[in-house]
Amino acid sequence: YSNMYKNPLPFLLNNDYQPFIALVDRNFQLVMQQPLNSKGQVEGVCVDQQQQIWLTQEKTEAQPALFWRLSSVQELRKKTNIKS
Repeated sequence: YSNMYKNPLPFLLNNDYQPFIALVDRNFQLVMQQPLNSKGQVEGVCVDQQQQIWLTQEKTEAQPALFWRLSSVQELRKKTNIKS
């Protein structure tokens, strides 16, 4: 929750989440951070055998439960020129 440390009050009172997915290198250094269009807390992240990235969110008062494919690991790497 990148905005929680900047201003925790909206985060706590309004569920003002700004979820993102991060790509790190082999040394666990941040390579890129991609915001997610969703407004809720991501509950699960899975990478399948085809390297597709899947995300889930629980149901909230504002939206139904969600399950979607974000992209693939290869697509994220192309954005950053990471080989592997």
